[in-house]
Amino acid sequence: MPRSSEDSLRFRLRATAFFALFNLILAWLLSLRYLPMIDMPPEALGIVWLVCAWLGAFGTLAVAIWLLPALLSLFLKRRLLIWPCAVLGTLGLGALWMDTQLFASTGDHLVDLSGDDKPTLSTIQWAITGGGMVLIALVELWLSWRIMARARRIPFPVWSLVLLMPVLLMASVGIDIATDTDQTAALHSQDADRQALMGEPATPVPEAREAATQRDQNGGPAIDDSVDPTERDTTALPDDDTEARP
Repeated sequence: MPRSSEDSLRFRLRATAFFALFNLILAWLLSLRYLPMIDMPPEALGIVWLVCAWLGAFGTLAVAIWLLPALLSLFLKRRLLIWPCAVLGTLGLGALWMDTQLFASTGDHLVDLSGDDKPTLSTIQWAITGGGMVLIALVELWLSWRIMARARRIPFPVWSLVLLMPVLLMASVGIDIATDTDQTAALHSQDADRQALMGEPATPVPEAREAATQRDQNGGPAIDDSVDPTERDTTALPDDDTEARP
């Protein structure tokens, strides 16, 4: 059993914060899977923004999630924090793992599963995803037990790093404002350029729909429903007077 000095509120807060920071490192490593699928900024300032946004966004999210075990540490002893921390870490890293799997396979994110057009994975991909979830759960349980039940002291600048994460996020926002450029949109510029070149898909106008309905009823030949008949080019058609001449 840990000594009373090792089960103080101060130690429990440091232990839960260290657990969150360790998971943050794992989240940073997992998020590296996004990098090959985005456009790297060509300018040095854009790369600085990407690093600050990448570190700061995940870091601030980890700090926000840490508030829950920090609140529990006000009431629970160290050993009672093992399972809550393990479950919370598994949910966080597991969601990131599933999102990277979807993004690498289909280009969609986990939130797209709630839409009508749901992304699909193959059986092998789902098996790999499930195996990764089991591995994450085991790692989180071991890590939580190792920190909450076995650690005697934590010689690590926990609070300095906790405060650094929001600073990095604010730095990325400051760069975004100073350059007057939407850096996030620039990461996906290839998709935007492709959409601009292809244009929007043609939408049949009411006149074309009516003509298509009459064609179907009369068994007429197929026509292009996407062309507005009121704007059809008739300059190449012969005049009636020309056809009447011998």
